[in-house]
Amino acid sequence: TDIGMDTGDMLLKAETPIGENETAGELSDRLSELGAELLIRTLRELEAGTLKRIPQTGESNYAPMLTKETGHIHWQDCAQKIHNLVRGLDSWPGAYPFLAGKKYKIWRTRCTTEKTEAQPGTILRADKKEGLFVAAGDGVLEITELQAPGKKRMAAKDYLNGHAIALPATFED
Repeated sequence: TDIGMDTGDMLLKAETPIGENETAGELSDRLSELGAELLIRTLRELEAGTLKRIPQTGESNYAPMLTKETGHIHWQDCAQKIHNLVRGLDSWPGAYPFLAGKKYKIWRTRCTTEKTEAQPGTILRADKKEGLFVAAGDGVLEITELQAPGKKRMAAKDYLNGHAIALPATFED
């Protein structure tokens, strides 16, 4: 008998790629289907007596506990890191910055190839046709889906259609 968390033998395993824009919520849905299939296969092999135990090797690796503060966006980080934070915290706790002291949830982003000399957090463009673009530590990140305080989750262009952001404006760190 193994003592400790996640120290026992592996029975079966599966791997799956993670899409560059796939969120944690989307991945969780796919993993639940993959896990169900793997469980059925494991039970079949157990019943047939063909299941092989594989001892785990190497050091354990545990993820830190997520808190609401985990989602606070730091704009001096590179665009890819912010993009991954947004993807990783969908659906809880969600990534967020502050604008004029109000908390905005950011649900979807897109890394661009655009560069800027603007201070990180500066809103470069906020146009209902073009979209919402923000300076990150190493380039420009497009916010494609957001949730303003007291509003529902929506496409950034739809939000900007009814709620103009007067520039210059900067997301606070």
